Amino acid sequence: MFIKKYGLILWLLLAQVFLASNISAGESSPSAKMPITTASKEARALYLEGRQLQENLNEEKAAEKFQQAIAKDKNFALAHAALASRITGANEALGHIAKAKALAGKVSKGEQLWIQAISQRFNGSPGGSIKSLNELAKMYPQDKRVTFALGNAMQWGGADKEEALAVYKKVIAQHPEYAPVYNSIGYLYVDLKLPELAEEAFKKYTQLIPENPNPYDSYAEFKLSQGDYRAAIELFKKALEKDPGFIISARGIASAHDYLGEHKEAQEYLDQAIARTSGYVDQKVLKEAKVVSLVNEGDYKGALGIAESILADAEKSRQTLEVADAHFLIGRLHLENKQYAKAKAWSAKAVKLVDSAQVPEQQSALIHLRAKFMNAWVAIDQGNDLAVARKMVADYRDAASGFPGNKYMEMGAREMDGVIAIKDGDYKSALAALSKADKDNAYVLYWTAVAQRGVGNEKAAGEYFARSRMKQGINNLDQAFVHNRELMAVAAQEL
Repeated sequence: MFIKKYGLILWLLLAQVFLASNISAGESSPSAKMPITTASKEARALYLEGRQLQENLNEEKAAEKFQQAIAKDKNFALAHAALASRITGANEALGHIAKAKALAGKVSKGEQLWIQAISQRFNGSPGGSIKSLNELAKMYPQDKRVTFALGNAMQWGGADKEEALAVYKKVIAQHPEYAPVYNSIGYLYVDLKLPELAEEAFKKYTQLIPENPNPYDSYAEFKLSQGDYRAAIELFKKALEKDPGFIISARGIASAHDYLGEHKEAQEYLDQAIARTSGYVDQKVLKEAKVVSLVNEGDYKGALGIAESILADAEKSRQTLEVADAHFLIGRLHLENKQYAKAKAWSAKAVKLVDSAQVPEQQSALIHLRAKFMNAWVAIDQGNDLAVARKMVADYRDAASGFPGNKYMEMGAREMDGVIAIKDGDYKSALAALSKADKDNAYVLYWTAVAQRGVGNEKAAGEYFARSRMKQGINNLDQAFVHNRELMAVAAQEL
């Protein structure tokens, strides 16, 4: 498992290793590590324990340590930032970010940049976050955790992957026994289509911390990406042997069963995992995995039922942003099922919810942006008025300009441009637009195949169709949707 487990900002692993109640000493030294400001030695010790747990992605236990640290020092800014990275729910994360920012004036410049980077990432500006971490890394070039965090931000924030690779290699050169970097570089090698180097990295990660569950989980995901599903299942099971509470590996086992066409086995395994967990985040992760499995099977009614259960859980948690997220999930399922009015209605519910609640301006703007994205896709999929669809995409782009440096938003717009061009019969323009979209996304690959067929390039179309149905890593909704779309197309003899 990489740190994208819960999305948003979890990739900002806590990176501070030095504590001084008087932080002025050492901050200007190029070899110093970033300070940690707290008035309590007990809080410091608890924080460092939590940081170690979080680096190994043991999130539940890490959160307990950070909470205990705050109990010892309520003004511990970095502990609040750590809990925001943990994310037990979006509203709670916002509260900890706000607290960390309020305390930023009492900590070092380095800590201020760290808190700023977390806030920027959470507010939809990965480019800003990369800039903050880059400045921080220049201040503390020998701090492995600061440099590592920069690499993670670059890898998952839309920066050049080769540049991220260079950052990881710097960490390894300086600190060859630092386990987490092998996890990250392994996933990056997978993205760069270098499976031999990826497997070598994951093996090294396992060797360095053999009693931790995450190395086995990550190695299992690699096996998934290579199509070795039975081996993946055994590695996921080994992760659970190391820690039965490491529920993300249960999701991995379900993915492997889905890829093998064993949907009932996948769903039964997820049901068992759901029954033995109680935390909101874990329940959400497992239920979302079941939604994906049901979609893979073509059971949209069942998927909607589970999505509604996720919504009910979010409403019980009283977390506005989590409720809005569930609204969009239900809307997305209706969109794929051609229930356009329902898709738009659920999108509107999410907007109405945040407009009536006390949600920070930037988070409200993100919800409005997601609604524009959803409604633009409704117009595109309906295809009966492409002029309206183009205008809606333009509106989405205009709103996305409020989040500078977020390349994924622009790639999403490029994908919509490409599909509109396909609907309009302009396949060359479609290919040009799709070439600038997210090339790792199953839907982008699918639409690229359709456009290649449109220009008469059957060989390329076949290659892209094959790539779009490749089962890479943990199963997700886009892969499941494309799987079903292609099954329907084959039935209609369109492929």
